[in-house]
Amino acid sequence: MASPRLNTRAFSLKRPALLFALFSFAILIALSSVSINQIQHDWRQEQHTTLTLIAKQQAEIISQQINHSLSATYLLSKQIEHDQGEVIDFAQQASYLFRHIKGIDSLQLAPNGIIEHIYPLKGNEKAIGHNILQQDQRKEEAQHAIQQQKLTLAGPFRLVQGYYAVIGRKPIFIETQGRSSFWGFASVVIPIKQLLNSDNLKILENHHIQFRLTTQRHLGEPVTQILGNTELQGDIFATTELFIADNQWRLELAQQYPSQHLIAIKLWAIAIILSILLSFLIFNLASYPLRLAQKVEKQTKKLSRLAYFDNLTGLKNRTLLQLELADTLQLLSQQNEIEQSHHIAALVYLGVDDFKRLNDAFGNKIGDELLLEVTRRLHDVCSKKDIITRAGGDEFAIILPPQSSLKSIEIWLQALLKTLGQPISIDGHQLQFSISAGVALLPQDGNSAEVLIQHANLAMTHAKQKGKRRFMFYNNSMEALVKSNLSVELELNKALKNGELVLFYQPIVDLTTSKPIGFEALIRWQHPEKGLIFPDAFIPVAEQSNLITEIGYWVLEAACKALPNFPPHIHISINVSARQFMDPQLATRMKQIIYQYHATPNRITLEITETLLIENIEQVVSSLKNLRDFGLGISVDDFGTGHSSLSKLKVMPISTLKVDRAFIMDLPDNKEDKELTEAILVMAQKLQLKVVAEGVETAEQRDFLVANQCNFGQGYYFSKPVPLDHALAYTERILIKK
Repeated sequence: MASPRLNTRAFSLKRPALLFALFSFAILIALSSVSINQIQHDWRQEQHTTLTLIAKQQAEIISQQINHSLSATYLLSKQIEHDQGEVIDFAQQASYLFRHIKGIDSLQLAPNGIIEHIYPLKGNEKAIGHNILQQDQRKEEAQHAIQQQKLTLAGPFRLVQGYYAVIGRKPIFIETQGRSSFWGFASVVIPIKQLLNSDNLKILENHHIQFRLTTQRHLGEPVTQILGNTELQGDIFATTELFIADNQWRLELAQQYPSQHLIAIKLWAIAIILSILLSFLIFNLASYPLRLAQKVEKQTKKLSRLAYFDNLTGLKNRTLLQLELADTLQLLSQQNEIEQSHHIAALVYLGVDDFKRLNDAFGNKIGDELLLEVTRRLHDVCSKKDIITRAGGDEFAIILPPQSSLKSIEIWLQALLKTLGQPISIDGHQLQFSISAGVALLPQDGNSAEVLIQHANLAMTHAKQKGKRRFMFYNNSMEALVKSNLSVELELNKALKNGELVLFYQPIVDLTTSKPIGFEALIRWQHPEKGLIFPDAFIPVAEQSNLITEIGYWVLEAACKALPNFPPHIHISINVSARQFMDPQLATRMKQIIYQYHATPNRITLEITETLLIENIEQVVSSLKNLRDFGLGISVDDFGTGHSSLSKLKVMPISTLKVDRAFIMDLPDNKEDKELTEAILVMAQKLQLKVVAEGVETAEQRDFLVANQCNFGQGYYFSKPVPLDHALAYTERILIKK
């Protein structure tokens, strides 16, 4: 969590950028206000211009429509003038005009001002006989038309037919003997309805544009006639004049603005959002150097943590362990001799036993969870003064501050290993594991961090070699042993390449017939200088390295080569180490070797130690079933010395138990060994397993085993391990003798 001081510092660094962003925001808002006002003004101007153009366009349309309709009066008058006042085929002529000229309600001829001819007549009968010059309320307009001798447009007014219309009257004059005399009128009736229902005016109404069409009559009642809305309401007005015939008309349009309040809100909303975004951008640009510096600082802290802390557990790593050790040594060096003698500091180096095997068997995820659980348990056991670190892989290191005595460290270590070694369940897997520890005392066991870590690690390695689940204190002899083991390992590696390893064979006999039914292949090292070396001197070293795996495959290969020399009923047993079972290619490589030498699988028996059944039983069972199905026999060696349970034996794909010689050597005199051996034999019979008793050295031991229905025996009573040629001679001699 960041401190208030750091937060205040960060704010003070950002303050200039924030003030600059606020100033920019104010400027942007002011510019937005000017821009919005200008936009509204320009919009109103544009709307007014648009409405004026619409008004002129609509006025032109109305003028064209009326003038087009009035053209019928010209055509009729010309026909009458042509016919010298005779009305010939009026109906036919009117019908033709009626069809081709739109917007006409009726055509009329009024000789001497009296309406005598109307087309169409239907619906206009009342107008027949009407005297325009005498009876009409607007006779002055008719008189004016005669005087002016030109077309006049009267109306709008209600006709005798009952509807409003405008009437175009064209006075007709006939030339007779050089004189022009008034004949009458040719009239066209244009209903107001035709103008009001025009598509163009409807379109205006759909766009919320109101209109008003007015005309001022020159004669008669001085009343302004209204077409459209009596009162115009709106924010924008446009007016245009129409000159039709002898009349001056005016078209007025009005349109309301959309809600100015809503538009203003939208414009201001857009302006504010854009101003905020631009201000934010300005703030980001202005504060970029600061953010870059903070990012660099954050990455530096992250890299520093990666350099000194473990990514999985969060513990201090090996680098920080060395620094902490150096600091502790520095503090100890400042104490006087009395203080140093009464207080003992220590470096405890911990390792999970067989962690690689667990990790390979169950996967990295389970392995990581196991390490996290160990970390949690370390936090539970250790005090706040203890420095807990992850030294690497499955290894942890704890720096214990000065303690009162060595005994107190031992008691603490016993409690630590007991707590850490408790079983754990991860993703349905019940894991049993153990911890081994090595201890280096400060400053007795090293005057530098590197040396202390090396010595504590060495002590842990010796604890693992001594059987695991324990702790050991460092002593000088450990280094000598390490050097000796390293020398043996190097020589053993050469021996494997130079063919110095050999197999000896010890017979396994049928106790009832004393005939050999098989041989156990036992490895020896024929050293060119030291002579014959027994496995106790080099197998433990091979177990600590990967050499044991290659030696195991060499033993199988040598046994396959020797197998054809023995009678067909003889099998060969070979020992397979627990470390070799960690090889994921175990079954594949064994099958390849057996195929290579054309060996019969059921003549080969694999001997595994009982301790292999304790840990990772699922993987062991899977591998053994694979090999058993291939045809190999499976035998449990040194049975009785480990901790295998009856339930584990029931699920194991084994065919034979080999009772350890420790139970046989004191038979039949030792009562406890006698009872244990009898119990093992009864159990094996119940499980239908064969039993081989190891270490048979006397006839009394053999007789006891036979009496308790033990199948087979192995030991010096029959033969010690011998080279191949001696084993073949033994077999031939016993079989011929029997």
